[in-house]
Parts: sequence; C-alpha cells; structure tokens
Amino acid sequence: MKRILLMPTVAFLGMVARPAVAQEPEYRPKREREDVQLRNDCRLAVQVLTHGQPANKREWALDTIDRCDESGPPVLARMWREVPADSASVGHMIYRSVYMRDRRVYDVVSVLARDHSVPALKRAAALHLLGRWARPGFTLDYGQFFSPEFESVQKNGVVYSSMSHDTQREGAEALPATVRQEVLALARELATADPNFRLRATAALLVDILD
Repeated sequence: MKRILLMPTVAFLGMVARPAVAQEPEYRPKREREDVQLRNDCRLAVQVLTHGQPANKREWALDTIDRCDESGPPVLARMWREVPADSASVGHMIYRSVYMRDRRVYDVVSVLARDHSVPALKRAAALHLLGRWARPGFTLDYGQFFSPEFESVQKNGVVYSSMSHDTQREGAEALPATVRQEVLALARELATADPNFRLRATAALLVDILD
C-alpha cells in the first residue's frame, strides 16, 4: 500500500533514515527505597490520588507519581482503567505514564489496547504509550485517525513524527526484554483484525514504526 505523507507539526517526516534517540538518562534517578524524602513524597502522592485528600495536593501528586518507582505504577495502572476516553484525559495519562517503564502499567495498558469494549480513542492512546516504550523517541500520532474528516490512509494520508529526546527510566518491575516484539505482534493483530477502522489505521502506523 502506498503511503501518502502529510506535513507534520514536528521535525521528522516520512520513512527516511531513523535517528537514534536517547533512552537512558544521564544520571541515575533516585529510588524510593534509597531516598527518605522521595519515599515520603510518594506515600503522600499515593494517598492523594487514591483517596483525594488533601484535595489541594492533586496537581502536586500528579507531578510526583511518575518518580515513584515502587508505589507509583499500581496507581497509574488504576488511573488508566478509570480515565475517560477523551483526548485531553488520555493525553494526560500518556504524559504521566511514559517515563516510568514498569510491567504493572504495561500489563494493564496492553489489555486495554486489545479490549473491544474500550472506546477506540482510549485504545489508541494505549497503543501510543506501548509504542513509546517499544521504540523511545517515536510518537504515534493517533489523533489524525480520529479527526471527523479521516476516512482512510489512502485518501487522507498519514503523518510520521519523532521526538528529539525521550528519557525513560525503569520502574521497580522492569518491562520485559521482548517489549518491542510483543508490542509489534499486538499492533499487527489489531491492524489486520480489529473491527474499528480508526484503530486499525493507528495499529498499522505503529507496525510501520516498529517493523
């Protein structure tokens, strides 16, 4: 199938040489078990995001939770299950989750991506997160497929884009070493068999990025 390329809003376009993107941080991030202040901050962040109190700490808790390598992932996994399927909400969840590479979030997000009962936009956001973990630096522009004007890749074209830097860190339960192969297999499955044409297009773009 011939790809039609549209102008993206970021610097990288099309199927040309793909630059290496930094994944590992230049410093060793603090771990909860090693840092008393971080452990106390994480305890409070989990409390706020679980019980809602104190309410005036919610934004602080959201900014803190992805530094909590032990206690943060279960909270993020629950938030993924509960997040509404609108572009702003799922976008915030990607932002809160992507820098914490943890199996507990990965497992939940993988299930959501496969689940036909989950709204397609939320499933596409889940694929975006999985894709960022599988190939740091490349972004899955799933929003283009959820525009009211989108009918097909053949008619509307497709945008490819990347980031100049994508620093991610390992959670207490690291992602599987086979994460890229697993996400690619999932994307291939959805690209060929999913009943939603927007989700199929999203998955096909992910296959192109990872293959």
